[in-house]
Amino acid sequence: MVRNALRMLRALAGASLLAAGPSLAAPDLVVLGADVRTVDPKLPRASAFAVEDGRFTAVGDDETVRALAGEDTRILDAGGRTVTPGFFDAHAHVSGNSRPVAGVDLAYVADKDEWLRRLAEADDRMPAGEWITGGGWDHTLSDGAFPTRRMLDGVVPDRPVFLTHIDGHYAWVNSRALEVAGVTAQTPVPAGGEIVLDDAGEPLGILLEGAMGVVRSAIPERTDAQRREGLAAMQRYANRLGVTGLHQMGGLEDYLHLVEAGDATLRIWYGQWGPDGDPAEDPEAIGAIVDRQGAVAERVAATGREEEHGPLLALGFVKLMNDGVLSAHTAVLLEDYADRPGWRGEYIVEPDVLAARVRRLAAAGLPVAIHSIGDA
Repeated sequence: MVRNALRMLRALAGASLLAAGPSLAAPDLVVLGADVRTVDPKLPRASAFAVEDGRFTAVGDDETVRALAGEDTRILDAGGRTVTPGFFDAHAHVSGNSRPVAGVDLAYVADKDEWLRRLAEADDRMPAGEWITGGGWDHTLSDGAFPTRRMLDGVVPDRPVFLTHIDGHYAWVNSRALEVAGVTAQTPVPAGGEIVLDDAGEPLGILLEGAMGVVRSAIPERTDAQRREGLAAMQRYANRLGVTGLHQMGGLEDYLHLVEAGDATLRIWYGQWGPDGDPAEDPEAIGAIVDRQGAVAERVAATGREEEHGPLLALGFVKLMNDGVLSAHTAVLLEDYADRPGWRGEYIVEPDVLAARVRRLAAAGLPVAIHSIGDA
């Protein structure tokens, strides 16, 4: 497992950029006059490189690399522009980004009236009865006040709406979504979660942390084809921005499908959610993760594609939760929130329980990543 991790990390760091030696054939492309950052301590910076058949074959100075060019080689002057290995995002939930594409995207939009305009437009174009999903909204960009279900009801009264906040730790829903999911002010939610209530003691339309699940579970699943087509398009979009790898949560089977179908264009270091219960009481839970890790490795190896392209997908770590986020007052603080006296947040998983899980996962050879925000 450690060897596989090192292989993946080397690939994510752009090891493929560095040529093992010159090719016998002339390169297809030579780039000169660049500020090349190699991430190789032996040659951290260069000014030129050559590419043949989609692979870097030389990195060095302009004079040396230019000499490799043949009659049909395309020569490009970078004009001093910076060239880096592909980026990899060390905290991604890309699978969920297909929902804003299909529904509504409110990311980085400050004007709440614009939110409602986009929601009305989505309501007009989407098939009757289909949930509006997506989100990316951020109330802190405007007045800092939570939006309400009444706001949503005013523009989308007849179909359920579930919109995740930009940080993914809470959601904004309308009355129809609460009705479909059977959620009231008295509905129980997991520890650390909250159904925010208005002054009348009724749901405001904001679901914090684990409370999201009580409504999200009522959203119909997208078809395999819809998910995978959206994921492939998302990978290609990421590639255009220079992203070549992700530490990803969610959608493992869909990523496996892309690898097996030959459509994968990102290297994925996948994070598996950790066991909910106490591993000491359920030792098979950790064993199941180890087994799944091995099964993923076998399926990826069976494609034979890693022999040509290098590591493509591995179940590399386990993700655990500690607390929430500051904007929802669910991060655990040493002192009271300035705008909520007497409240310091609530652990999603208590520290002693979290520590026990980490010890048992590490003993099984599984690296652990922990979501932890508050200063406590």
